[in-house]
Amino acid sequence: MHRVVADVTRRITERSAESRHAYLDRIRAMATDGPARAGMACSNLAHGFAACEGTDRLAVRGLTKPGVAIISSYNDLLSAHQPFDEYPAWLKQSVREAGGVAQFAGGVPAMCDGITQGRAGMELSLFSREVIAMATGIALSHEMFDGSLLLGVCDKIVPGLLIGALAFLAFASLTFTAILHALNAFFGAVGKFLGLVLLILQLISSGGTFPWQTLPDVLYPLHSVLPMGYVVDGMRHLLYGGSVTSVWTDLGVLAGYLVGALLVSTVAAHRQRVWTPARLKPELVL
Repeated sequence: MHRVVADVTRRITERSAESRHAYLDRIRAMATDGPARAGMACSNLAHGFAACEGTDRLAVRGLTKPGVAIISSYNDLLSAHQPFDEYPAWLKQSVREAGGVAQFAGGVPAMCDGITQGRAGMELSLFSREVIAMATGIALSHEMFDGSLLLGVCDKIVPGLLIGALAFLAFASLTFTAILHALNAFFGAVGKFLGLVLLILQLISSGGTFPWQTLPDVLYPLHSVLPMGYVVDGMRHLLYGGSVTSVWTDLGVLAGYLVGALLVSTVAAHRQRVWTPARLKPELVL
């Protein structure tokens, strides 16, 4: 093995040892807990399998086979999404063969930048990510499932699907909204640029696109400083299993960012209410 590859592998092993151990413990515990829907009242469960047919209905009622949610972004406009038209049926059959039962839990919107480029609809491109996240959260709120299959392609849909699976989705969204508002309120036009810089740094260091343990030493501390790293960490613990204590830590850090951003916005609002000669246009000659 090349020495660089060996060194990176060693660093990943060392940095992720604790979280990996907690993750494996959580997975082992989940294997013995039984399906999530087993704790539901009969009336709630009955609504959950009312639309099922044949062996799937019996499987959901049996409370022994794991349940899998299917959430898709399919529509007829995006060519890259066309395979998703037939995926749900294939996935249901594959899950049956693996000993589980799958249900189509919901669909999320998807827009094509190529169609809306240069038109008013393009203004909704980035906002659609939050809508996708909320739609995913609503689909998974039934608590019938032990796992989820999220069908998406582009850089707006996939993050939205994943974020929507989190219990702290709304809190994370509120925190980032407060941070961006604080930057704009305090720094004005410069704040918009700072928000873009913050976004780029978080994309690099959060660990959402590639393992943050592989970051160069100069960028490594950013994962522990910027808020997106804690969102990604909490998302992985909630989706794939891990320490609940770590999730509370992530929430605590996000709460600190939220409070700090609100304080900055409050100070900025107070400053805007106080007029000085320097703020008047044209300037007063005293």
